[in-house]
Amino acid sequence: MADPSSNISIPITSEPAASAPMAEEDSMEGVEQSAPDAPAADAPFEVVEEEAPVEQIEETEAVEVHKTFVDYLKSPIITIHVGEEPTTLSAHMALLQASPFLARACATYTAETPLNERSIQLPDEDLAAVGSLLEYLYTGEYFPRLIRNGDTTVLEDLPESEASDLDDSGEHLLRHARIYTLGEKLELPKLKELAHSKIHRINSTAKGELRYARFVYKNTSREDKVIRAPIASFWAHRSHVLRHEAEDEFCRMILEFPMFAYDILSIVLDAKEKSKEKRGTGIGPSDEQPLPDTPSQKVPRTGRKRPRNSTTL
Repeated sequence: MADPSSNISIPITSEPAASAPMAEEDSMEGVEQSAPDAPAADAPFEVVEEEAPVEQIEETEAVEVHKTFVDYLKSPIITIHVGEEPTTLSAHMALLQASPFLARACATYTAETPLNERSIQLPDEDLAAVGSLLEYLYTGEYFPRLIRNGDTTVLEDLPESEASDLDDSGEHLLRHARIYTLGEKLELPKLKELAHSKIHRINSTAKGELRYARFVYKNTSREDKVIRAPIASFWAHRSHVLRHEAEDEFCRMILEFPMFAYDILSIVLDAKEKSKEKRGTGIGPSDEQPLPDTPSQKVPRTGRKRPRNSTTL
């Protein structure tokens, strides 16, 4: 194939040359005439460079290579030291990298890093919570799992040694709360969501609820309304009943975590404001229209405890 850049195009006029008068033809007789369309010898040729054909590169989307479970199990083993008096656990690096926090830790290891130096330190974490984390990374769930029971979703039964209709100590609530805070640290939002959904399927007593509330207010940020708001709402609607079951614990909680008291008070005051607005619109008696003189009657209140569920009050 010829080089496209060396082609020279000489323009050729398609129209015939006009006929000159006869006299002019006679005077030019004997003179060699050049072709009318031929350019002069010193006239530059018009060089037309043809554009080289541009190969069209089809844009293809990056195809994510599917990893099998065997691929995960082929990855290097990482040791995890949990607790102040460390307990050593092991896990495959490819699975740990699902957590951005753990992935950054694993990124420091190279092929030359000795196996005994490929380790992660979690001195402040609960051993059972880390165990549940690893179970979640390997299987997508952790015990006790959420299972379908007819039209509802419930927690699977605990072993007989742990089974109880009521979480009197709050330990079952704390189990999932520790996993929630661990998910926050390791940047695993799906794990947090799973743990939080399990929290709302546990029935507990006032003392158990306060123990759970203390852990949450101690180990989560003020901005974490996902887990704090249901606690404050629960106590705002039921503290007039439940605080008598654990009055000392409730008082200590208020003094230790003033934000807990503030959150409760905010919900109570917001409810009163909404009630006042309704009365002002004619739904109920307004403040400007006093009730007729009638003997004050105490409205009976129910002391019924609620079954904890996923609906936020």
